[in-house]
Amino acid sequence: MSSHVEIVAMCIRHGQPVRIWHQAGGERQFIAMRTQSVIGEFIWLAEAYPDAYIAWFDERLEPFLRDISEWPTLVRHSLEVLHLSCFQRCDLMVESLGLVDFDSPFLLPGPTDRRYPTWLISPIGGIGHASAFRAVGLDAGFKQFSALLFDLGYRGIQQGLCPYSEPGLLRGEAPSGILQGLQEPLSDTSLALLIRRRFGRKWLFFWTVGSGLFRRAWPWKEALKASMMGHAPYRGAHLIASLHPVLPLEAPITSVDVVIPTLGRPEYVKNLLEDLSKQTALPNKVILIEQAPGPLTAGTAPESFKKTLPFEVDHQVVGWVGACRARNLGLARSSSDWVLLLDDDVRLTASLLAYLLKVAAAYQVDAVNGATYRPSETGDALARQFPRVWHSCGGTILFRRSVCHATDFFDERLEGGYGEDYEFGVRLRLNGSNILYAPGDPILHLKAPSGGFRQPFRHPWVNEVPQPRPSPIFLYSRAKHAPELMQKGYALYYWLKRLGSTPVYKWPWVLPAIRRQWKSAQRWAARIKPDLEQPVAAPALQQFPAD
Repeated sequence: MSSHVEIVAMCIRHGQPVRIWHQAGGERQFIAMRTQSVIGEFIWLAEAYPDAYIAWFDERLEPFLRDISEWPTLVRHSLEVLHLSCFQRCDLMVESLGLVDFDSPFLLPGPTDRRYPTWLISPIGGIGHASAFRAVGLDAGFKQFSALLFDLGYRGIQQGLCPYSEPGLLRGEAPSGILQGLQEPLSDTSLALLIRRRFGRKWLFFWTVGSGLFRRAWPWKEALKASMMGHAPYRGAHLIASLHPVLPLEAPITSVDVVIPTLGRPEYVKNLLEDLSKQTALPNKVILIEQAPGPLTAGTAPESFKKTLPFEVDHQVVGWVGACRARNLGLARSSSDWVLLLDDDVRLTASLLAYLLKVAAAYQVDAVNGATYRPSETGDALARQFPRVWHSCGGTILFRRSVCHATDFFDERLEGGYGEDYEFGVRLRLNGSNILYAPGDPILHLKAPSGGFRQPFRHPWVNEVPQPRPSPIFLYSRAKHAPELMQKGYALYYWLKRLGSTPVYKWPWVLPAIRRQWKSAQRWAARIKPDLEQPVAAPALQQFPAD
């Protein structure tokens, strides 16, 4: 460790600070504690030592930790916060939050053998720079240290904070008995305040009803108390701007393949290929998957046009339609270090690819999602924003090809149902990849009225009476990853939304209809689900007629 790195570390025993030490220039000194409150000490340390790394750890875990003076060497930039969430199973500590945050990819159990991006910052061990904590702001209104850290993480990722569960903080495997003893669930009081602060009052009612139905607990008192509390004052996102990594002047030297599925949009594709030919960082190859479910045509990119482009065009014309299958064919044919997925009806600035590569290099991530705007909008507001952790993945996304192959491509069982981008993003994260949303070079999405890479998909339930609602594919994708309370939270939301759009006097007739549609959707989702043991995707590697 460099001798000029400054560290302040706090040891915690049964929810109270027991010792704090400061290290700088190779010398370590103990600091007198001001209070018996972990939250109070943590907030004070972040203010008193603005240039230091602030570390914390539970005393029971100390024998299994890597030398804390080495922890800063694992932090790659000022907005990273490293912690032990996946070892503590912080997802179980806030399990009922899934009733409210049922779309979140961050409430899933994560791996312990690699970095895993999660805003559930662990209270049993972690490190981050004081400047990041001060910039995001610490809410002293919470009574549990874990709640303060979860709140910090949730708000922080929206401003650029990059929290990771990091196995490198440990020097060896900690006994499961000790880790289970450290898994203290968040109290309903803390959960209610977290929901009030981050999601709003209406979700307190939703959480209370869901808790009563699915947890056999009715936390009315906690919800009512939280509803009367206002938002905590924070310093503002402007403080975090100076902490964002500086993008390199030049894009890193690497190879990129571009995958573009298309269907019936020759003029849009021609314009997009011309945009790619003007990139300051040129792609190595463009893989164009042209879907032609009818008679094969001459194709979107004739040879005479392809010869004018400064990159190879691998043009595949296939006799089927499917967004997942088309992307998988393109990914299987890629060979560069990075892959850029594009819709066929977007327009790019000349610096787009270079910008995405710069963001990936500066933040040291494996996936970067671009931002899009429509013709009726302007991208100016987007361009002024900084990169931040993103909940989804889709549209324009650049990712490292190696992690894509480790993730097993897109799940072709989601064909024709949308949501494949979200599900693919979940698996990218479970493989250790963080996905950043990078809006600094916005992409114009023309939203062409027809064509693309989708068309109406004939599912086996097309003649089912009643029609399954919601989509069985949607329920399948949720059952594939989401824990039970997240699935039940969505079910409650769906039913209440359907009933809320119906006059009360019609409920006696509508309720049975909703129930039949829901049961039908569940039956069909279960028929999709049994082959989960099979590979997620079978890339279509056979050769198809080219143009």
